Amino acid sequence: MMLLDLSFNALQGSIPVEIAKFSNLALSLNLSNYNFQGEIPAGIGKLVSILALDLSGNRLSGGIPSSIGSCISMEYLNLSDNMLVGTIPEALKGMRYLKVIDLAHNQLIGNVPQWIINDHLLENLNLSYNNLTGNVPNTRRFNSSSFMGNLGLCGGSELLGLPPCEVQKQKRKRNKWVYLVIAIAVSCPLLVLVLVFTCLFFCKKEARNQSHSILMANHFGNQTFTQRELEIATAGFDEVNLLGRGSYGSVYKAVIENGRSVVAVKVLHGDSLQSSKAAEGSTRYCLESSTAIWSEWLDQLGVQSSEL
Repeated sequence: MMLLDLSFNALQGSIPVEIAKFSNLALSLNLSNYNFQGEIPAGIGKLVSILALDLSGNRLSGGIPSSIGSCISMEYLNLSDNMLVGTIPEALKGMRYLKVIDLAHNQLIGNVPQWIINDHLLENLNLSYNNLTGNVPNTRRFNSSSFMGNLGLCGGSELLGLPPCEVQKQKRKRNKWVYLVIAIAVSCPLLVLVLVFTCLFFCKKEARNQSHSILMANHFGNQTFTQRELEIATAGFDEVNLLGRGSYGSVYKAVIENGRSVVAVKVLHGDSLQSSKAAEGSTRYCLESSTAIWSEWLDQLGVQSSEL
């Protein structure tokens, strides 16, 4: 068999591995626009005498098999319009008679190999619309159509129309700074908002504490009460006036100034009076508890320590 042409068929599936059995093909294998899927079988390298291979216009994926480099007689290689990935294999360097290489419209990455540019037998090269990057070796044998659509390429001769590689480096560096500035610009307002809300929270909390202190100071000033006065105001700490018990002591309702003022008095147990901080904490507790128990405001809070 000299050639096999099954192009432009509507069949689906993958290229059968049995393709390796057609090693006697001497001219060409054309499976273009066949709607093939999957990877190119490694057995394609068994077609050592073939002159032309066309697998274009399919949905082939995976990488270009290195075994294809065994087709040392090949002059025409067309793998365009597929979904091939990876780099251009170095094994293609051994195909010394290649005149046409078309790998356009795939997803190949990496650099343009130096050997492709130096191959003096190569007449037509199409690597357009891939994801190739880096410096293109200087050459006047190919024009811009060979490399267009590869946004990461730079250098080469003026015929290629690619940007100088130094410009590409500066552009990438500038982009990094742009991304950094954007990140800072986005994060700074968020940080400021967090700080503002934190400050407002503590300021309001401090203002509430100060307002309680001012209300108590305006009504009673620095007046203190003796234990006897508190006993009278609470009817001897009678259970009738008991508002509640806590971990530090008991809270009683007390009537002061001939019944004009109602206050809460917390009696701390002797073994629970640990520090002044406990007393301050009880002050806040009594105000909140008494407010919850009574629907009216409290004028003053007295703290009494006793061995009851």
